[in-house]
Amino acid sequence: MRVALHEAGHSFAAWRFGQIPGPVTVVPGPRWAGTAHHERQPVPVADLDAVDVSMPYLAWPAAVRHDVDVQALITAAGYAAEEALRRTPGRCGDPLAARAAELAAARPLTAAEERLVLADREDTTDATDDERLASLMLLAHGHDPVTGSAWLHYITATAKACIARDAPRVLRLAGVLANRGTLSGRAVIEILEET
Repeated sequence: MRVALHEAGHSFAAWRFGQIPGPVTVVPGPRWAGTAHHERQPVPVADLDAVDVSMPYLAWPAAVRHDVDVQALITAAGYAAEEALRRTPGRCGDPLAARAAELAAARPLTAAEERLVLADREDTTDATDDERLASLMLLAHGHDPVTGSAWLHYITATAKACIARDAPRVLRLAGVLANRGTLSGRAVIEILEET
């Protein structure tokens, strides 16, 4: 049930934050125990083109900051669902921030990676949740561990609050997912809307 809760957390957060949930599964893959996909809402090209990653995050266009925050919230929601709904110590907060900072410190993002993180409309990368959060944190806050860690704490606290507030929806989705193994995006939406 842990994996179903985790993936349901991702799918729920995508739906809650205005993205379009895609297929979700608890069938293990080469680097993960399950996956949840969603289609990202478009950000105006002019806003993407206006991003200068050397500038502070708050100087970026609001639409781009919103998109980065939403993608981070969706990514953190898997761990948040595990922690909030299983009532066991999870990977949110300090452990997650430490792991993301460790990954981010390993190497800088290339210009191509920056563009991919900003412009990719679907979450089809093979990155793990930790790697995805590290990329988003590094993109938005560079190698500033204090600012990056504070941002990640905000993201994980928001994800946990969102999951806790709508626990019945997330639990129902996780139960159906655990029972069926795989759900289409349409099925995810139907389950979330009927709860």
